[in-house]
Amino acid sequence: MYKFWQLKVQKKNLIFPDNTNPDRRDSSVPEQILRDTTMRLAKLRGFCDRHPMYKSSPHIIGDTTTTPSVTLSSLYDLLVNLSDAIEFVLLMIEYNLSETIASISKGSQQIVFHSTFEQLITSQQVRSSWHDLVLAIIRRESGPRVDNLSRNLERRCPTFCNAAETKMYQGYEALQKAKKNDDEHTTREALRNSLKLFCECIDILTYGTLNNLCLEYNNFGFYEGSIELLLKAAQSFDLAPEKRNSILDLVIDTLRDAGVFVDGVQRNAQSYNPVLQKALNLGTSLNDKTFLFAVYDEFLKADSIPQLFTPPAPYLEDYLDSSGDLMSPISRKKMDLYCDFCITHNQFLKAAIVKEHIAKNSGNDVGLQDRLHYLSHAVGQAESAKEISETTEVIETLNRIRKELKIAKIQYEIFIAIDNMNNVKYNNIMASTGKPDKSHVLTLLNQQLFDGETLLREFAIPFDLVESELSIVHAIEVNPRRIDIDNIWAKIIRKASQRAIETGSIQPIADIILESARKFYPHDLRVFPLSTIVRLVATYLIDNRINEPYFITRILRQANVAYGDLFNTYHQLYTNRVEPFNNSQPGGGMELLFNELAYVLNQWIKSADERYDIVSRSIHGYISEYLTTVSHFAYGQDLAHEFLEIQRKLEAFSTNMFE
Repeated sequence: MYKFWQLKVQKKNLIFPDNTNPDRRDSSVPEQILRDTTMRLAKLRGFCDRHPMYKSSPHIIGDTTTTPSVTLSSLYDLLVNLSDAIEFVLLMIEYNLSETIASISKGSQQIVFHSTFEQLITSQQVRSSWHDLVLAIIRRESGPRVDNLSRNLERRCPTFCNAAETKMYQGYEALQKAKKNDDEHTTREALRNSLKLFCECIDILTYGTLNNLCLEYNNFGFYEGSIELLLKAAQSFDLAPEKRNSILDLVIDTLRDAGVFVDGVQRNAQSYNPVLQKALNLGTSLNDKTFLFAVYDEFLKADSIPQLFTPPAPYLEDYLDSSGDLMSPISRKKMDLYCDFCITHNQFLKAAIVKEHIAKNSGNDVGLQDRLHYLSHAVGQAESAKEISETTEVIETLNRIRKELKIAKIQYEIFIAIDNMNNVKYNNIMASTGKPDKSHVLTLLNQQLFDGETLLREFAIPFDLVESELSIVHAIEVNPRRIDIDNIWAKIIRKASQRAIETGSIQPIADIILESARKFYPHDLRVFPLSTIVRLVATYLIDNRINEPYFITRILRQANVAYGDLFNTYHQLYTNRVEPFNNSQPGGGMELLFNELAYVLNQWIKSADERYDIVSRSIHGYISEYLTTVSHFAYGQDLAHEFLEIQRKLEAFSTNMFE
């Protein structure tokens, strides 16, 4: 080897003497000399093989032969590498070296042209450029010659092209076979064979090689092969995060090319198509949530993520529930989808809590009506959860969200009321309370949900929204002072009275009573105090000399107030003689109250449904008392006759009931 150790392997522009192949380049050293050299190296190698002590590394520390043994061992490795390198050059010559060189990249050509025999052994860059020749041959040729190439490499120069490299070349051979075959079955077999071979040599495949192989497979529609190959590569790059992330990016690109983000589920079978399934398996095997989340991001962009709900994709719930910050539309979209995911899997309580969370914590771009929508859905999901299991958690969650929905509805009522408030009235309130301009207040109400106490303190009371005050007290379930409720009702009736005067009709008073009764009666008499309401309405009727017989009873009966509650309220007012029922003059409170009492008792006696609301025997004494009282009034004769008739009916009623 010494004579040509530092010679270039290729001699430029040297043509065969017989000029039969003008395109072929000669080796700098004649082929026969190279063959003779390999034969001599083979003999030396054979001698070493017969006498292992001259090629084995030392194992005994302190052995006097250590240094010579190391030297001999290194020389043995050198002669093997030399022999294989020359055999590789000879093999390339057999495959038309000059033509092959012309088909590799310019950079590799220059390295091949200028490389020496020494560099074939010592330079990895030179060896890699010479390896490019093998791929060029595979791409160029077909048939037995290319089929035998990898076997020749393995047999004649195994150290120059190691086992992994040989597998890679075999993989390229199989891929080339797939390209040059028209039979679909044979093509698929060749592709699968190439995939198997490439997976076996995955550790030596560069990112660029993997990218090119995936492009080849994708052109065949062999997306499963691309994913499986990349799966193996990602596992081999486990300790190199940057390389692995690049591989995972290729997986995403392959999935996109395969169209799985548009149609990732085989609907009939309720299973994922094989390409997507392999990708999900990849993420699971790597325990890589970041990769899986990147896959799910693509589904999210394509609005097709519900395809992954059934069966549930790995870590999908974690992905959808990973949006702590709801200020961005994307985060809210994921949380909306998370709720849908929970509903799909009958996790109704969790869905309710998610909807509640969105309603309360979304950014300023979510309006009040949308928040109401979220809370309404949350109540619906909590009710569905209750149908399945009435646990303490379910009941507490349902009650909490119902309360939040009530308060949110009141907030919306306040928003509408302030929005409809005329500018003169608003400006007066702004001047007296120091509140900002209307647009600012409306923006505040529209951009977030307030608790009941804040709504009461900052909006309902300052803006004189008395109906909202009452609704808030009802919703927050406190124990208000009776005087505070009475004051609120006084303001409510006063406002209704003003509207009644403006319209010339007492209907506004009737309307507010009916509306309030439907909201609060009979479940919350704290905020629907019958005695206060009767007293305030009676005062209005008397002060304005309005003759509407039995108006109070008729309105409260329209609101489904029970006869028993009406009678007890009237009797209490009679007993306490509070204003205006301490006035016995004609047209005063006592006359109005006795008329309402007579009317409610007559209507009760006629009723079949509520006949047992009042114990008939208990009111005989009351009627006797009423008769004694009205006998002293100028208008008492008609009332006395009315009460006597009621007493007679009660006696007949009691007799019939006990027969």
